[in-house]
Amino acid sequence: GRSNQAAQQLQIARSRAAELRKEILSVSTTGFTAHINDQGRIVKEIPQFDAGYLDAELQRFEGETWASRLNSWFWAGFLLLVMGISRAWYLADN
Repeated sequence: GRSNQAAQQLQIARSRAAELRKEILSVSTTGFTAHINDQGRIVKEIPQFDAGYLDAELQRFEGETWASRLNSWFWAGFLLLVMGISRAWYLADN
């Protein structure tokens, strides 16, 4: 319970919030509970191992961000690349 993993998971949530430009409520029973804004900054936090509750109002987000669109295009491109390489190997063998 005293490892750096809980703090690392909070940092990952902060990075994802900034990347996707969405507010996040990160909840943990043994780590850090925090309200993270869309810039990755902690708005409210309950420290590790402290009992309590967090009252937060999150902004509703609709639509996509450049990061979420890029993610879809990345995987589509990756799939096309794999298919092209597979076809080239198949044609080279036959």
